[in-house]
Amino acid sequence: MARFRSMKRLSLAATLALVAACGRSANFLPPEDVAAPLFEVEYENYAWSPTWTGFYVDGEGNVYAWDRHGIQDATLSANELTPTQLAQKYAGRSIRKALSKDEVLQRYQQAAQAAQTGLTAPRGACADAGVTRFSAWVLDSGDGKYHRVLLHQRGDEAITRHSDANRAVWKWLDAATLGNTGDPICDPYAG
Repeated sequence: MARFRSMKRLSLAATLALVAACGRSANFLPPEDVAAPLFEVEYENYAWSPTWTGFYVDGEGNVYAWDRHGIQDATLSANELTPTQLAQKYAGRSIRKALSKDEVLQRYQQAAQAAQTGLTAPRGACADAGVTRFSAWVLDSGDGKYHRVLLHQRGDEAITRHSDANRAVWKWLDAATLGNTGDPICDPYAG
């Protein structure tokens, strides 16, 4: 693992190849820009009124809230975003609190372990509740884009990764951003 720490950043393909070859977690290396997002919680619901809001956590441990006021822009909700697109998505953000930088970086490494576990098939859980996504962002130095690593999703369509590392990360992220410490509704995987 020490040789991985000496690298600046791994391309996403290289990271996935290392995970597959080593059978264990390769480091998610935080971007050099500490203001870049490591984690995101995103809520979308268009059933009753357009809602698209969320939080992100940067490499310094800052938790920001953002609200697109229901304006969905498909280019900004993609699973691969450029730094410019992320800046547009988070425009108008406001800082909510600061977490321990060490804890955030530790959770980011746990997310690398969680990413080794495949996603479950989507499962219908609720109706008209929208979806809440818990994700990590990984910068691919090869294409210069941030790639979403979906950790957990609840709401109208539930998806998760069955691992203790994943459960620990998304539950920590849920408590750190939304303040949920119990099992939320519309989440068959909460327990």
